[in-house]
Amino acid sequence: MVALVVAAGVAARLQMDPAPVRLELEPEQVRACETPTVTRVRWDATALRGEGGVRLEVNNLGRPPKLWVQGGKRGSAEAGKWAHDGYTVTLKALDGRVLARRTLASEPCRR
Repeated sequence: MVALVVAAGVAARLQMDPAPVRLELEPEQVRACETPTVTRVRWDATALRGEGGVRLEVNNLGRPPKLWVQGGKRGSAEAGKWAHDGYTVTLKALDGRVLARRTLASEPCRR
């Protein structure tokens, strides 16, 4: 009985997991004295079923997310020089499901 319950739980969890996606943020880490910085992202959500595309939202710490890109399931984009430590890019399906998230980290400047 216990094995059946565990197996059912695993099956339910697997059905809820989103399709595999890729979201890359460049750079992922910078020195604090190099911010704000330009960022580039690449995404691939072609494994998602159905028609439609994706949304990318961006925000710096303490700021609400903003729509940055809405487009196809695969692509790339470059943002201006305004990313600080904690800057986050969120990849979402058009229905609002979060598919992936990447955050820029900074390290102390050494002199």
